[in-house]
Amino acid sequence: MNRKILLVFPGLYGTHDVNMPLPLLYLSKPLLENGFEPIIFDCRLKKTRELPLNDDYICVGISTMSGRQVSEALNAARFIRAKRPDLKIIWGGPHPNSLPVQTAQSSFVDIVVRGEGEQTFLELAQRIVSNQSFDDVRGLAYILNGILKITPDREVIDIDTTIDLPYHLLDMHQYPNVRDKFELLTSKGCPHDCGFCSNEINYGRKWRGKTPEKVIEEMDHIIKKFNPKKFVIIDGNFFVNRVRVEKICRGIIEKGWNLEIYAMIRADYAARYDDNFYGLLVQAGFKELAFGAESGSDRILEIIGKGSKVQHTLDTIRIFKRFNLRPVISFMMGFPTETRGELNQTIDLYDKIMEIDTNAFVNGIFIFTPFPNAPLSDLVEKEYGYTPPQSLEEWGRWHWSNKSNISWVDTKTSQQYEAMYAISRFFFIKKMISSWNLRQLKVRCGSYPIALAVILFNTGFFIFAWLRWKSRFFRYPWEWKVWFFFYSRFKGID
Repeated sequence: MNRKILLVFPGLYGTHDVNMPLPLLYLSKPLLENGFEPIIFDCRLKKTRELPLNDDYICVGISTMSGRQVSEALNAARFIRAKRPDLKIIWGGPHPNSLPVQTAQSSFVDIVVRGEGEQTFLELAQRIVSNQSFDDVRGLAYILNGILKITPDREVIDIDTTIDLPYHLLDMHQYPNVRDKFELLTSKGCPHDCGFCSNEINYGRKWRGKTPEKVIEEMDHIIKKFNPKKFVIIDGNFFVNRVRVEKICRGIIEKGWNLEIYAMIRADYAARYDDNFYGLLVQAGFKELAFGAESGSDRILEIIGKGSKVQHTLDTIRIFKRFNLRPVISFMMGFPTETRGELNQTIDLYDKIMEIDTNAFVNGIFIFTPFPNAPLSDLVEKEYGYTPPQSLEEWGRWHWSNKSNISWVDTKTSQQYEAMYAISRFFFIKKMISSWNLRQLKVRCGSYPIALAVILFNTGFFIFAWLRWKSRFFRYPWEWKVWFFFYSRFKGID
């Protein structure tokens, strides 16, 4: 009996520096364990018209986030529908999970998987291959005979079962950056109440972590197979459980691995840790710790429910400098009620961070983005006239960190926000490029000629960025529209 399943990761073809499609690897693991044959197709590496639809698949799965990836997912779904109308097209991932009803209403969607998809997709595939009803499979949304069906929520999975992913399903040579930044997930969720975050929709406000023993086991498996120099821990909040972090660090030290590790933290956590804890992190190989400072205004931090203060950010930067830990900080602007004075406080905090530690990375000052069903998104809809997209097609044209999303800000000001975002992002990219050797840059660019072109292109924009930032002149940002156009095409992002 045929048990092939096509799993599609949407994206802009020709994108450089692509990361592994981890969501599809997590989906594939239980499928393989139960006798199915998942085939992963990465649209960033192959053109949509190359989708291998001649094989006798039982269904197709598509995972997508909001924005451009939805547009690319629709392109793939249209192609599949035209070539193989017999195949059920199943959507999952952050966007369908946030808006399951709206997603299910598309003619290019047969079924939406809500919540964590591993067990739900497996049970759905088992029903499809045996031609049985799936109306009692938990975690689904679909339309049957014009009637919307939503099955009960599924319980969360045991996160300790999600190790030893089937990397053999990928041509790892097409993901050459894994040696320099191998992505690893050790926990899900976050217990905090940041109003801009959509994490609650996907994981709730509860946090779940793999046991330290399972984390070390998974790292050991990856090291023996791929020998990465650096792990990028992609947890939304790795440091929720300090005891767990300490045990993971000791496990790494006992193994004697010579690694670099990146992880995400909160400034209010970092500011209260003692020297012994930081010494343990450094000994284990932690080199970069990222956190969202969000704003230079305590009033704005309170409004968005951040739960930290500006002073926490400054204290954290000073602590990290003492331990030679590179901070990677993100800011946002364009929040409802934010004044120009408060925005200036954010810019001033950016400069203060650089005065304290020239080694620091500021990832960017991003424009506030109303993600589907995030608490602040509901607020701006009700009180500030923001109208979110009403279909998958509209979501495909929706852009992350874009001035069009802050409808309560006048046009003149929003254009300046656009320039501040691009310039702050430029500074980050320029600094990142400077921190890489030529081999690392070539890996990310695909060839030495492209790597050289990237260096020259960004060097040419530096003087414009420096002059605008020092003078705080962000009007008429024509040159930054040019820079961001090429940057976004290169990275395949909005």
